[in-house]
This record gives sequence, structure tokens and C-alpha cells, in this order.
Amino acid sequence: MYRYIEPQGEGIRCDSGVREGSEISVYYDPMICKLVTYGSTRDEAIVRGKAALDSYVIQGVSHNIPLLRDILSEVN
Repeated sequence: MYRYIEPQGEGIRCDSGVREGSEISVYYDPMICKLVTYGSTRDEAIVRGKAALDSYVIQGVSHNIPLLRDILSEVN
């Protein structure tokens, strides 16, 4: 199964070159998307980052979302 759904919402920006249904070759750049979150405080940006990572859906290729989520959990 292949799925790709980017998180959306206030303070969330996704810069990517793929959409659900895009073909990603074996030579793909491992950075499928750059996820940026921001808020009026650092803590707000971190909370939004966690929520964005939790709502991200990527199936069909490997990704590092669990690692990124763990990193954000350690800084807050």
C-alpha cells in the first residue's frame, strides 16, 4: 500500500516535491519533504511539530518520522 498525506494547519509548512501517487525511484533523494513548524514561542512550535509528525502519513517508503518525533520529545 502506498499513501502520502502531509500535515496541515496553522503554523505548519510542508515543502515537498511529491504527492500521493507520485513515483519515487530507488534513486530518490531521501528528503521527501521538509517539514517546518512555527509559533509565537519555541514551545508552541515544538508542540505543533509533534502534532504534525503524528498526523503525517507515509506508507510505501521508509522514513524517519519516529526519530524526529523522539528528538522533539527530548527538547521539550
